Amino acid sequence: MSALAKTIDITIPNGAAVPVAGAPLGNGILIGILIPASWTAANLTFKASIDDSSFFDVYDAAGTELTVTVGGSSRYIALDQALFVGFSSIIVRSGTTGSPVNQSGAKILKLVTKEF
Repeated sequence: MSALAKTIDITIPNGAAVPVAGAPLGNGILIGILIPASWTAANLTFKASIDDSSFFDVYDAAGTELTVTVGGSSRYIALDQALFVGFSSIIVRSGTTGSPVNQSGAKILKLVTKEF
């Protein structure tokens, strides 16, 4: 039997690069993100928590910030779920740690998760 996907809406406020709070993943693993039509061009990076209170920038095993290329608006970005195992909450950032990109207008991203 396959697990059902569910979505979690997060809002990046107008003039900001991150939501005001982390998105609790519950028993889910992040597998994709729906990008809205009015997205201000920017790639995505992440801050993650394992305890729902302390958040840390996410880097891969080579020490490179985990960056997802968006490439445009109105699209679904499929993610490698193995990169998100063990996180209890996540913050999606517009841009990178060193160069965040503020969004013009509030943007709602839909995080797609699969329960494990």
